[in-house]
Amino acid sequence: MESIEILWKQATTYQGTGHPDAAAECCVRLLAAQPNHSGALYLLGCIALASGDPVNARPYLQKAIALQPGWAEAREALGAAYSSVGAHQLALEEYRIATTRKPSSHGFFRLATTLHTLGQMEEALAAYRKALSLRYSMAEAHNGMGTALATLGRADEALESFRSAVRFEPKFPAALCNLASALQARGARDEAIDCCRRAVECAPEFAGAHAILGALLAQGGDDAEALTALERAYELAPSEETGHNLSLTLTKLGHDRLERDLPQESISFFERAAQVDPSNDEAQFRLATTLLLLGDYARGFAAHDAWMEISKFKHRELTRPVWNGEPIPGKSLLVYADHGLGDAIQMLRFLPPAAERSGATIVFEGQRALMPLVATIPCVQSVVESPPDFTAPTVEHDAVIGAMTLCTLFCPSLDSIPPAPYVAAPPDRAAAWRDRLASYTGFRVGICWSGDPTNQWNPHRSVGLASLAAAVARPGVDLFSLQVGPGSEQMKELPAGIAISDLGADFGDFVETAAALANLDLVITVETSMAHIAGALGRPCWTMLSARGPWMWLERREDSPWYASMRLFRQTVQDDWTDVLSRISAELAALIASR
Repeated sequence: MESIEILWKQATTYQGTGHPDAAAECCVRLLAAQPNHSGALYLLGCIALASGDPVNARPYLQKAIALQPGWAEAREALGAAYSSVGAHQLALEEYRIATTRKPSSHGFFRLATTLHTLGQMEEALAAYRKALSLRYSMAEAHNGMGTALATLGRADEALESFRSAVRFEPKFPAALCNLASALQARGARDEAIDCCRRAVECAPEFAGAHAILGALLAQGGDDAEALTALERAYELAPSEETGHNLSLTLTKLGHDRLERDLPQESISFFERAAQVDPSNDEAQFRLATTLLLLGDYARGFAAHDAWMEISKFKHRELTRPVWNGEPIPGKSLLVYADHGLGDAIQMLRFLPPAAERSGATIVFEGQRALMPLVATIPCVQSVVESPPDFTAPTVEHDAVIGAMTLCTLFCPSLDSIPPAPYVAAPPDRAAAWRDRLASYTGFRVGICWSGDPTNQWNPHRSVGLASLAAAVARPGVDLFSLQVGPGSEQMKELPAGIAISDLGADFGDFVETAAALANLDLVITVETSMAHIAGALGRPCWTMLSARGPWMWLERREDSPWYASMRLFRQTVQDDWTDVLSRISAELAALIASR
């Protein structure tokens, strides 16, 4: 039989020289000869724990403790085994016994971290302090105490704890990152960035350091370097928070390319942003509208549909299946206006092809002002008003689809856009307006200078009436206001000598608007629903666009594939209408002269 003493000496020697497998083999042989050898049991437990096997470590440690209940080191090891599998309450009991039997800095540190994990912050602080009272240079305890203090809202004390941790261990990545976060909260951004750079330098594979560095750089506008850091963090550890910050930075960089009139370059940023964080509705929206702006309708409308799934519109209550383009003869198809008035008018052209392909009865749900006009479209069986706040439809139907989603089915390219006109004013209403305007024998020009003031883009798309009127008023021209609601008050401030007849005050709905426009020679309008209704009617229309107009007007075009009767006049400088008004004035003068 082998000597117990020799086997134990060999086991401890192997363990001490970094040969745990050989040490374990000696312990197994030793226990075969003496099953209650507490040292061998303890050592096997420690070897299993160190190898990442806390489940197998536990029985060895429990047997060792059963033989020597007061063995603090064995209690600590068992506590660590419990902690490794999330049994923190059991770990806490072992650490309490261990520190009572044999107080030590590492014992109190383990006790503190367990209390911290269980949310018992005040007790955790007391344990951290006991650990530091035994070894004040223990950087891990300073760092742990800092995180507990930060959790309790004691920011100044937390900062000092993190500083102490880094002072005692300058290459402590977690402490450097915690210090960076604490400094950032105090506005010391440069010092915080320096801490993160030090953390990255000493631990290049530490994702947290890259993530915090990237977030700090992004907040300061250093987007390119922030992107590098966040990409690296996400590569090392693709967490939800890191992905969110990376996605926001990518979205910001995409915006930057758009602002610099580089939409093609922006797409890759928006695509990556949406890939990293699918819940980033801003990235998905910008991806869709940029692709559409560039005329890539197949990808653009697909991206738009993806955006609708995660945007506020997702909360539209749909009680029936979404129509997929397949025939559903004999059924009813509800088409609802999923955007503003102008967008709804633009999409009405898809109702006839939807009716033809589906074989269904078409029910349209939209804004109240639009309902009488839509009712005149032959394929529409009935119209209902949109319910408030996108609640469930109030009319029975078998399938449903958003108006703009019809583009995905019917408009894969610019060449596939159904032509205008596709709506018409009822003959009796057009005749009534013809009689009303009979006394105006000049060239009849209707003008609209402002959109919906609740639209955040309205200040950029609206032009003052005084400036517009001055540009278009001339002998031989009869001017008519098409403005409805807000903005019409500017009629009271017209320059002397300029006369404008107000028609907009009588536009109760779009049937009246269409009937009036049918009796005008030209519409000059900003980019609002008035442009869309004029184009849908096939009436001559000059639309004034901001330098960065919506997607449907595409890039740098002076015509529109959506409306053959329309001409586009774009700003050359964002928010400066001088050039647009000058060109419109000259074009109108030439048009009048050619009559």
